[in-house]
Amino acid sequence: MSAATIVLLVAQAGVFLLSLAVDLALAMGTDSCTSSCDNGTINVGLQLPLVGGMVALVVSIGLSVLLMARRRRSFWIPIVGILIQVALLVIGAGLMESGMHLTGRS
Repeated sequence: MSAATIVLLVAQAGVFLLSLAVDLALAMGTDSCTSSCDNGTINVGLQLPLVGGMVALVVSIGLSVLLMARRRRSFWIPIVGILIQVALLVIGAGLMESGMHLTGRS
């Protein structure tokens, strides 16, 4: 059981790194942003996957180690962490998009 948890934690770390790459790519989309853009919303959308994902990863590792030490099932914790990371990326992308008020967009 602990081998599955470790593999899933490594997968969660990979998803975290992948979401950072996607987040940075989305940030490049704001390069054409004019002064009419809401930089505060864009910054929150940019930081959400970074900070929230790091917190989710650290909490997943901590809870998994705690449950493995108590000999309880812990494989589900990294799965929930991966889902949280993906949700944070989607929410962050939505915030970045809503902060961009470019010509031709409403």
